[in-house]
Amino acid sequence: MNVGIKGMQDAGKTSLAVKAIVWHIEHNGFAPQEVESTVEIRIPGVKFLYVDKALNALDRMVAPESYHKILFLDEADSYLGHRDWEDKKQYKRLKGLWQDQKRFNWCYWTSHVGNGVDKMLREMTEIILMPKYYKALDASLTGFINKMDMEDGQIWFPNISYIFDKYSRHAPVW
Repeated sequence: MNVGIKGMQDAGKTSLAVKAIVWHIEHNGFAPQEVESTVEIRIPGVKFLYVDKALNALDRMVAPESYHKILFLDEADSYLGHRDWEDKKQYKRLKGLWQDQKRFNWCYWTSHVGNGVDKMLREMTEIILMPKYYKALDASLTGFINKMDMEDGQIWFPNISYIFDKYSRHAPVW
């Protein structure tokens, strides 16, 4: 399943993705060792990726033998930009994402508003989330578009601060 999280600066995109990943670990049967992330998630076993290794992780994720994995690509628009869509290697890398759902793989990516990420990545994304963090409520009102089930709407995610101590936000490190 490919989930894109888009929004303005400080909308809570990274927090929402980390909250989802922590949920997968705590409630959905994923082991920390099955998670790779370009954000340092402070759960023993979760693998931190420098951005220059993120594309290698994406290659591993789309390999036929990849099963039951989570990959988080924070600020994907900084290294999977829309101007690179004609790159044959990037095309091959991204076209395998459509197989992820039946192999129980999850790919979360964040980007800023607009078409900043690769066209193929946008096309292969099944769920798009658009969060707005409300600090006073400690909650995120998140718009969603589920392209697979043809649904859209909004959902509240409470207790966002629960995960603040579970990750360290770094600027993309090459």
